[in-house]
Amino acid sequence: IGFVSTPWLLRWLGSERLGMHRVLLGSFTYFGFLALGVDGALLAHLANEIGRGERNRVARLLAAGFRAYLPVTFVIVVAGLVYSLCIPHILVLGSLSTAEVVMGAVVMTGNLLWTPLTVFRALADAEQRGYLVKNLLTLQSILLTGCFLAAARTGLGTARPVFSPRHRPGAHPDDPRHAWLARIS
Repeated sequence: IGFVSTPWLLRWLGSERLGMHRVLLGSFTYFGFLALGVDGALLAHLANEIGRGERNRVARLLAAGFRAYLPVTFVIVVAGLVYSLCIPHILVLGSLSTAEVVMGAVVMTGNLLWTPLTVFRALADAEQRGYLVKNLLTLQSILLTGCFLAAARTGLGTARPVFSPRHRPGAHPDDPRHAWLARIS
């Protein structure tokens, strides 16, 4: 997917924005370590109860796992927000605006709110349905890449032409967003 989408993203975002996106994406994956092994412990208990055929206990374990993830998610989101605010002091932003990079990191932090739903991945793995997890992750990757391509193509989420009065989309007929703006207005 990345092999196909990267040339378009480079053209539409530029190397600095795409590079910053990749750096942020890579750094946000480390926040998963703050889950402190909850998923592994849950998986072991789920596999045991599924093997015994105890569906009620499986349901209770899922609920307990979800509740265990709530404080973990809180810690992960707070860490993500602190990291987002510290980014201008940690990374070299080049010509990118501080507000743009921090806002991108805050949006990525919002994705961490899905963490409690990890219990369902543990359930699929415990039921030996890893193929389901792989298929859903592939579908997620395709959908997110499509959304990212659409946003990059239309200029959504970038501060450069959207907020600059002399570079407003549609100000020039050759602006690629001109047709898109005409369709939605």
